[in-house]
Amino acid sequence: MDNLPAQKLASILPMIESVAASIIWLSPYSPYFNPIEMWWSQLKSFLRRFAPKAPAMIDRSVAVGLNKHES
Repeated sequence: MDNLPAQKLASILPMIESVAASIIWLSPYSPYFNPIEMWWSQLKSFLRRFAPKAPAMIDRSVAVGLNKHES
């Protein structure tokens, strides 16, 4: 399990243990150490600037954003 808040509910552990299973916690995750997370952050920021509403405009904005980040 990771650090998702839903997984930290008090009711989760008894349910897991009731089927004779145990929990293995993943190490802490930091998006700052994952290059793809930084890239997605930049693309989302680019899309927020234009706030496209129509599906065609969203597709076009993503295409432009992807081309912008290729260099």
